[in-house]
Parts: sequence; structure tokens; C-alpha cells
Amino acid sequence: MAVLSGNDPTAFTCVFGISRAGAVWCPINPRNEAYENRELLHLFGCTALIYQEAFAPLVAKIRDGLPALTTLVCLETEFDEFLGAAGPSTWTPRTTSP
Repeated sequence: MAVLSGNDPTAFTCVFGISRAGAVWCPINPRNEAYENRELLHLFGCTALIYQEAFAPLVAKIRDGLPALTTLVCLETEFDEFLGAAGPSTWTPRTTSP
């Protein structure tokens, strides 16, 4: 999974969620050219991209030629729905023994 964002607490929280899900985080730099980010996504075999709405034009350029990139989630408009689609959380807090 990749995250395309500026410095944003919600986007950074996604990094922890990706790790918790057992997936691999692929940071995408919004300052890169679209072809550079596309090559990186292809190289790592990314199938999902979480991005900030401000970078939607860049995402449109990136997704061309990446058939494996099947899940695109905009933080501002689709993130809550994406989380809801995952169903109830299976995470349980870790307890410590005294």
C-alpha cells in the first residue's frame, strides 16, 4: 500500500494501520514526477494508494499504466467509507500480566 500525502497526521496514521494489517508501506513523494512515482509503485507491486485530495491530478497521471493499482482512496472524501468497508476491527488490545 502506498500513501501520497504532505505532512498530515491522518496520512501518517495510515502508515501504522498498513503495518498493523501486515502490509508494506510504500511512501510516494508528491514532489516527484508522475513517471517516477508510477515506476516506484510498479516496482513494489502496490495495489492500493491512499492520497490527499490536493494530489488527485497527480494520481490521475500515476494510475495510467498501472493495472495492479486497483484501490484508490482519497483521505478527505473516501477514507471513512473505506474503513467502514473493512468491517469491524479484529484488533484486540494486548494485556500485560502483573
